[in-house]
Amino acid sequence: MSQRYNFLVAHLKKDGLVQLPAVSASLREWFAQLGVAIDRFGNNAGKVVKFSEKNYEKNLQASESEGVTLYSERIWPKDECDERMNCNVSAFFLHDNGLLLSVAGEVMSLDQLIDSFWHLEGFSELFEYLYAYKETQGYGTGFGLGFYTPDELHPLMWEGRNQVGKWAAATRNAVDALYIRDVFDFNAFSEKKMNALPALKQIALESVMNRYGERQLQNGWNVWCVNGDDQRNARKELIARDVLAAFSA
Repeated sequence: MSQRYNFLVAHLKKDGLVQLPAVSASLREWFAQLGVAIDRFGNNAGKVVKFSEKNYEKNLQASESEGVTLYSERIWPKDECDERMNCNVSAFFLHDNGLLLSVAGEVMSLDQLIDSFWHLEGFSELFEYLYAYKETQGYGTGFGLGFYTPDELHPLMWEGRNQVGKWAAATRNAVDALYIRDVFDFNAFSEKKMNALPALKQIALESVMNRYGERQLQNGWNVWCVNGDDQRNARKELIARDVLAAFSA
């Protein structure tokens, strides 16, 4: 499963109040926008099950419900692979992780995925930090959710494996406000996220964004797109300033 997928991650505002039915409506709108049918959903028992309106709404309204997960139709027969990976399109929203949108590269480009997120009216207001990247499906999904998933291109002892869980650790330890996760192809920061950084780190990030890649103000967000040598150089500078959680000590 080394096919490339496109991913967008959105982290919630620290003091935001999130209503799952409203999130569900936005994610269902997103599937409709893509012209993709919702085939399955993740229930509160941790299983991926066939979508039905009645069962889905019952699951959503349950007191123990911690999020929303939606999947497009299967690519392979059931039980041939992890059902969470058995799709071209998926959406995860979890209270402790925020949002992860995943789309196969053959379905939608990374730029189109980012645009589809902005088109969800009012949805971006729930979040303070966004980033988007291209990866293999298993590794990219695990990365977005904060855990390491080995695959053909990322073996069990891959040298970069320790970077994956550091953002989740920063979140658990309530120090994620002091960092950004890494430098991605697409990065977006709310003013609140920028201002939450320690002063010297904010200055370092502002400087790097102004010198590498392309920076613009969009929908009230500081949007920074950077790749190639610029991305590598920006990452190197920010590691030296201890701005990136993925490379923190």
